[in-house]
Amino acid sequence: KTWLPAVGDVAVVVADGDSLNLRAGPSLTERVITQLRDGATVTVTGGPVRAFGHTWVSVASAAGSGWVASEYLALSTGSSNTKSASTVDGTSQPLFGYRTLIPFIAVGN
Repeated sequence: KTWLPAVGDVAVVVADGDSLNLRAGPSLTERVITQLRDGATVTVTGGPVRAFGHTWVSVASAAGSGWVASEYLALSTGSSNTKSASTVDGTSQPLFGYRTLIPFIAVGN
């Protein structure tokens, strides 16, 4: 199951030992503000936006705020949108994530 980032989610950069570009906007052509290290923690503040073959989210981090490709993020077990259960060794693992669904009803003439 694929995680779809939502505002308020806390995520970790997963860049296989590399860095993730933090950009000024949701595009590969936007200016790179800085690079986030593998393992850095971010909070999702907006999005998602689909552009240039990626799903982009705006994030806030200790290094600054900007946009990243969400494919390089993983939901942190400490996220406010995740319930956790303790394992035998005492570590916390996600039990389930949840989203509030609001039905949309179109009214026509």
